[in-house]
Formats: sequence, C-alpha cells, structure tokens
Amino acid sequence: AINPSEEETLEDLKILEDAGFRLIRLYDCDENSQMVLRVIRENKLPIKVLLGVWLDAEISNHEGCSWLTEPISEEKLLENTKKNMEEVQRGIELANTYSDVVVAVNVGNEALVSWNDHMVSEEAIIQYVRQVKGSIKQPVTVADNYDWWIKHGSALARELDFIGVHTYPAWENKPIEEALSYTIQNIEDVHAALPDSKIAILEAG
Repeated sequence: AINPSEEETLEDLKILEDAGFRLIRLYDCDENSQMVLRVIRENKLPIKVLLGVWLDAEISNHEGCSWLTEPISEEKLLENTKKNMEEVQRGIELANTYSDVVVAVNVGNEALVSWNDHMVSEEAIIQYVRQVKGSIKQPVTVADNYDWWIKHGSALARELDFIGVHTYPAWENKPIEEALSYTIQNIEDVHAALPDSKIAILEAG
C-alpha cells in the first residue's frame, strides 16, 4: 500500500476532529501509525489513540481458515514470531513516547478466533500482554470476537485492564431491524460470561 502523506493525514484527522471524534483506533505500530501519532501531537489535535500491536501468524491455521489454501511454512512462522516480538517492542516505545496521545494499547486483533489467517496461541498472547503491561502505564487490552470471549476468554480476561469485543450482526446475516438488539445481546452475553471484566466494543456494525 502507499501510505498517505503527512499533509493528507492531517487533513483526515481534521475531518475527524470537525465531526466530533476524539478517539481513534490504530491497528499496528508501523510507519503510518507512527506518523498519525506525530501529526496529532505536532498539531495539538484533541484526539486520543487506542494503539494497536499487530500480531502475525505464529500457528498455521490452514485447516480452519477458508482463504489459507496451504500451510504456512515453519520458516515463515518463526519469522513472524520474531516480527511480533519487534512489533511488541515498538508498541511499548510508542506508548511511552506518546503517553499524552496513547490512552490504551491493544495487543493482537482477532488472532484467537478459529477462522483467522494470523493465529497466535493464547499462551503467547498472554506473554505479550504481560510484557506490555510491565512496560507502560496505559491500560492494555486484546480485541477479539464476542463468541470467543464467551467460550474461551476467562484466562486472558484476567490479564487485561479491559476486554475488546467485536460484534458484527451484518456478518451473521442479521437484518438491520435486529442489528442493535443483537449487538446488545452479544455484549450482555460477554458480560454474563466475564462479569468481572470491563468491556469496550472495538469493532461493530
């Protein structure tokens, strides 16, 4: 992809500011995200950031993911693990450098659901979470599908300051008339399964 320029990034952020947005989510710690953080600070924009640490596949989920047509090689998985460790370190550095902008850090996005193409073990994610939590002052979360949190989320939830929940009625073929009530039910079911956890909806619609 060709990343937007600094001028385009500022233009986009000002559109968000003018529309009343005060919090945005970034999904990784690469150069585009770094520029967004820098532009927010340098222009004193009233926008805070939930910073993402992107995790690539450490497990080949070719049998569970419909668009992975062949196994991911061991060499690639080892390379990804090294990249993930570097990404975690970048996330820590950015959260500390931009502590005035970054209000929380998300470690891994839908890396635990059974259908993804970038699967990471829960044990590895817990270790990454502990590393981040031990190195920054902001709250730490992990983002995944509501159903995963309900069925499997108790151990990971105990490690987090809050849990990041995704709920997509559109992907589950719900008509628009049912979408809001379905979303509310999803979140209530997560709360029932994990009553001690604070919940933030990080993707929806």
